[in-house]
Amino acid sequence: MLCGVSVLALCSASLFAFFMSLVLVGVGWALSFNGGTFMLNALKSKHKLQLQGLNSMFVFGANLLASSSVGLILAYGNCGVLQGVVLGVIGGLECSLC
Repeated sequence: MLCGVSVLALCSASLFAFFMSLVLVGVGWALSFNGGTFMLNALKSKHKLQLQGLNSMFVFGANLLASSSVGLILAYGNCGVLQGVVLGVIGGLECSLC
């Protein structure tokens, strides 16, 4: 989903494409966040609360890193550079999971 959003934002600079990108990113974020939470809640372990805390730390740490890097990339590049970086990161993550 994130790859499709990135391609949509890269191919069109219209206001409608921008809004659709925001909506799709929001839906993807909600699905992944809720899915991870539901998976952690299904655990029957005594370390459940610690795993939930660790999951939240990684989620919000990744959010902090992404938000900070966007400002840096836009300061030295443009939206095309940002979309290229996003597609590169997504491609790298997909290759590492295979």
